[in-house]
Amino acid sequence: MQGKLLSTGISAVVLFASAASAGADDKKHTHINDATISFTFENDYFASDDFNYTNGSKASWLSGPRPPAGLAAFAAEHLLGMGPGAEARIGFGLGQSLYTPEHTLATAPLPGEHPYAAYLYGEYTTMVEENDRLTQLTAQVGMVGPSALGEDAQNFAHRLIGGVEAEGWDNQIGDELGIAITLDQRRRIGTSIGDGWIEIDMIPAYGVTVGNVQTDVHTSLTFRIGDNLAKDYGPVRVTPGLGGTAYFASVPGFSWHVFGGFEGRAVARSIFLDGRLFSDDIVTVDKHPLVGDAQAGVVLQYDRFQLSYIHVFRSSEFENSGGSDEFGALSFAMKLGKW
Repeated sequence: MQGKLLSTGISAVVLFASAASAGADDKKHTHINDATISFTFENDYFASDDFNYTNGSKASWLSGPRPPAGLAAFAAEHLLGMGPGAEARIGFGLGQSLYTPEHTLATAPLPGEHPYAAYLYGEYTTMVEENDRLTQLTAQVGMVGPSALGEDAQNFAHRLIGGVEAEGWDNQIGDELGIAITLDQRRRIGTSIGDGWIEIDMIPAYGVTVGNVQTDVHTSLTFRIGDNLAKDYGPVRVTPGLGGTAYFASVPGFSWHVFGGFEGRAVARSIFLDGRLFSDDIVTVDKHPLVGDAQAGVVLQYDRFQLSYIHVFRSSEFENSGGSDEFGALSFAMKLGKW
């Protein structure tokens, strides 16, 4: 009888320990397989400027892990190298980017200054993650030109804040269907210090973009320190730019990290500087083939909510541009249910 009671007691202890361990794991990463929505707003207002790259905004949705199907399955298997232990996600987004010259009160064309340009696009993403490596294929299709509603968007925003409306949108890059396809790979190399209280990692990345909107090759390196860095590749950004993804791993309570990074791009074509591929435009400029971004920021997270701010310094993109550009990027992300 005593042996039977002892055996029963040991079994109960083992079951309790297993349940406690599972509970600890659940507490470490909750909502880990949930879908994510994110909203990103980039503007040179954060740097007290209002020219060159002046505004970018994007809303996106990213699924939880799911078996890819159709086009996503083809991309995951043949382009992203999906193995048997990998996780796949798909995402959709809607974004707009605006560019203006420095002197926005002038109604005449301004040779030598950044052309007026707007880009309104939809975005589809397939990504595969395995062993701290994320490979991502993104396709953007949209319109560059008056149909992208850049004049309406900028002047509406300026009216809201009591700013001066831009007068030269009649000189913007004309209408053209815009396509950009990007293939990126990121790796996360990290460790923990202080009994796991603080995590440090670095994320090297490289990729290529092809299309009439943008054609380039790019590489980057990001350093981060904080907590809850696992299964996270940095906050989302509006492309082109040194960005992460909409995905993040949530934990109960508060977590944080700070980061800094650099990206270099060799640019063969940019419709916002070179003009349309199949037509001539009123104003174009001589672009620099090599462009770099330096950025630093902070990410704050509470349970399923994430808020980030990034400050970006971008090297001169064209001849006689007046120097580097500076802008800020604010993003908000939230975990949804399992769909």
